[in-house]
Amino acid sequence: MKIIFPYLENRIDGPEKWRKELASTLSKKNKVIEIPSNSLSFFLKIGEIKKADIIHSYNQSFGTLLILLLAKILNKKVVHTVHGNYYKEKESKIGIKKLLWLPANKMCVYLADKITFPSQYLYQEIIKKEPLLKKKSAVIPNGISIENIESIKGYSKRDLGLEKSQVLLMEVTNFTLEEKARGVDLLVKAFNLFHQKLRNSTLFIIGGGKLLNQYKYKYQTKNIQTNGSGLLLQGMDRSCGLAQTS
Repeated sequence: MKIIFPYLENRIDGPEKWRKELASTLSKKNKVIEIPSNSLSFFLKIGEIKKADIIHSYNQSFGTLLILLLAKILNKKVVHTVHGNYYKEKESKIGIKKLLWLPANKMCVYLADKITFPSQYLYQEIIKKEPLLKKKSAVIPNGISIENIESIKGYSKRDLGLEKSQVLLMEVTNFTLEEKARGVDLLVKAFNLFHQKLRNSTLFIIGGGKLLNQYKYKYQTKNIQTNGSGLLLQGMDRSCGLAQTS
């Protein structure tokens, strides 16, 4: 089977990591071709699209939309994976991107023969807005690479400046969207209640994004320390940081 992934060049984020892992796994038993969709070079790959069995998209760039339209003209099957609530994501966009965000995302899901969601929550949020998508939707949780996890260097509690008896909790989040970043507030409040009952507990919050410094400054209190060294950020972008609460 021949599968084509339209992808975004020069991007380091969750969906791109997901695409690389999925493409690598599928390539073991299928022919997988990855085509950059944020440049006009994909026109050079039209011949590949004609031979494809499935087009699997996961972003709403202009190039991806053109590839999906071409796929439908050529009667190719299209699978589209939704990675975020594009209705709420629109709130953080500005200018022309804010204007086109919803139409572009809606066109992707309506052109798709099958839509997948990584979580039941996201599925329900989108279906509430677009119930007609229910018939062709499925929830497929994100997979993980055991090999990659096993290759990551481990850190002891001593490396983190903690006692061996310390109870360690960890959260990985994204400080790009306000909605996700606000979830950290709830987490910190919940941890403070937990910490009152278990005094030898520590919470690490790992993540990056444009709102990171804002939240790090917010948590500069006697009970919360922040550390931008990225000690635990294996293979992540250098703009990521680490906040520790204890």
